[in-house]
Amino acid sequence: MTALQWTPGLQELAAACRSGTLYGRPEAPAEQAERRARFSRLAAHLAVRNQMMWLGPPGVDEETQTAALFGLLATALSTVTLLARGDGGVGGQGREPGCYWAHQRKRADEPRTGGDFGVICDLGDGDVKLTLFQAKRPWEGDEFEDLRMDHQVHSSKPDTPPADTPASEQKQALDLVVQSLAAGDGLDDAVEQLIEHSLWQAALCTGPESLFVPAYSYRQSTALLAAALHGWNSDCGRAGWCFYVQWPYGEAREPWAISAVAALGPRGGRGAMMRGVRFVDVLAHALSPVCQDIGWILPRRDVAVWAPIISGLMPGLVWGGSAETAEGAAALVRELAGPQADIRQIPQGPAVAAPAPAPTPGVRPGTTGP
Repeated sequence: MTALQWTPGLQELAAACRSGTLYGRPEAPAEQAERRARFSRLAAHLAVRNQMMWLGPPGVDEETQTAALFGLLATALSTVTLLARGDGGVGGQGREPGCYWAHQRKRADEPRTGGDFGVICDLGDGDVKLTLFQAKRPWEGDEFEDLRMDHQVHSSKPDTPPADTPASEQKQALDLVVQSLAAGDGLDDAVEQLIEHSLWQAALCTGPESLFVPAYSYRQSTALLAAALHGWNSDCGRAGWCFYVQWPYGEAREPWAISAVAALGPRGGRGAMMRGVRFVDVLAHALSPVCQDIGWILPRRDVAVWAPIISGLMPGLVWGGSAETAEGAAALVRELAGPQADIRQIPQGPAVAAPAPAPTPGVRPGTTGP
């Protein structure tokens, strides 16, 4: 994994934001997308750098680090958008398009469910891109380069569903994929084996009859694999759409990421960092409306169909969204998290109000006549 490329200083950042921006005249859709992609890269570097410096040494858990990342992204994206205007967002109407962020906030009374999170990016033309992250951190005595993948969900429940049930068939199908990947096969080869054994549909089982319900115990890594398979069956980037991210713990280290499929390879989680990539690069791709190597692209109208399926596989997942407007970003998150979700955002400034008309002599203010 390559070393972190430090972000530029404030003056360089401002210059990079303004370079090629076209405020003051209408932009073509391709120009808007390129601008958002550039803003996203800069903001991702700012947010991740600050997170690892502030939260790595204190040694905070995954949930706190994910919440901090969301807040840092909101600030970073707002900053680069304001710098691009050249006036600090004061002199204009405050409604210029940019690159905005909104995220779901967990309630304090919700049980701890880890730091798993998802990013939804508006691509325009009715399409969106989803990217999932299962957050990890090294435990005491673990190496930062290794990934722990043995967490068992509902550990007090049986891990073998009754025979001849959809859950049992699903477990058989997913175990076959895990064995195939561990033997060094690619995901395409593993799926071919499922099809040969008539287990492809079983692997994609969802709802109350699936393996991923409170009645059964299962590995968290198996649920993430099941999510990855749903994306394989659709328009998914070549690098996948489901990733692990290893947060630093007790030291200022750069977080790294590895796809859910690659992590199940022959070496498993041991030395996974060496097979992984910089998390900041994956995050920048997830936020970009231009990059399509990472993420699952689907019509926005289908989000409502997939939202309960994803939340069933990864309960407690929190969502963040990136769009051309603040309102658009919040709307994306609500479509995935539900209309009652607590959404945090840094809104666009309100439009500057038109000056009040001068009073007409002999007419009381607020009236049309004497």
